Amino acid sequence: MKRIDHELLASFAEESALRLTRIADKLELLAGTRPVDMELLHAIFRDTHSLKSAANLLTLGAVEQIAHKLEDILESLRIGQDLPDEQLIDILSAGYTRIEQLLKNTHVLPLIDSGKEIAAIDARLLARRIKNQDA
Repeated sequence: MKRIDHELLASFAEESALRLTRIADKLELLAGTRPVDMELLHAIFRDTHSLKSAANLLTLGAVEQIAHKLEDILESLRIGQDLPDEQLIDILSAGYTRIEQLLKNTHVLPLIDSGKEIAAIDARLLARRIKNQDA
């Protein structure tokens, strides 16, 4: 990477850390709201979308794709297709934590198989769906 790229990456990582902290705080609040606090949900969605878009601009594929998957989950909440139960909040939190880990270790980003990352999220979503059907 060129020097300017390192500077951009450092700036992105710093901004993203703040954004991820805001998201984590809002997720905790969202978990306890019934009915769903749509303003809070929209704020989480916007932060996730901004994270995804910035990662795209910097060609950070793994971060972008994980954020995109989280954005899809949030969209299912926004349209009322799902509810933010404890299990779903845990899945979202784990995804954001993974992004945070990647941004703390940007040197490994090119080595990350985002397909495996997405498959892990999908597996947790499927297990949740099965559990909820059995309940």
